Amino acid sequence: VLGAISSYYTSANLTLKCLDLPHVIKSIDKLTIPDGVELIEGNVLEPSTIPKCDVIFMKHFLDRCMWSEEDTVKILKTCSDVTPDHGMIILGEAAIPSIDVSHRNQCGDNMLLSLDAFYMLVGRDRQRTVREWKSLAQRANMKIERIIPGF
Repeated sequence: VLGAISSYYTSANLTLKCLDLPHVIKSIDKLTIPDGVELIEGNVLEPSTIPKCDVIFMKHFLDRCMWSEEDTVKILKTCSDVTPDHGMIILGEAAIPSIDVSHRNQCGDNMLLSLDAFYMLVGRDRQRTVREWKSLAQRANMKIERIIPGF
């Protein structure tokens, strides 16, 4: 993923800054870093370690199995703090459709049961629903502009 994203940014003459914990950055072979990519040491739970930026992209980073709801809200608030009003925070995360109780028997029960069973088999907690993502965003004083299925 990093290679595809970095090729877009370098073709637009932009620098892609990738944030990770200091011990992770130190363990990366510098020869494997694509041109136009700068690695930055920081911690998403400590806003002072994250540089100001126009766009933040996180993919499979806010999984429920990695962070509590409170930590997820804190991370989203941190991201919001370091981006300007015109900035964007792009999340590549699973978002299970929210099924209303009145529609559950039509297809929702089977789909939700299948997804929950899949995540149990791979040792992970269930994924968040669209409604849960919207609630987290609201708690972080953010608004979800759109959800793109099949990202």
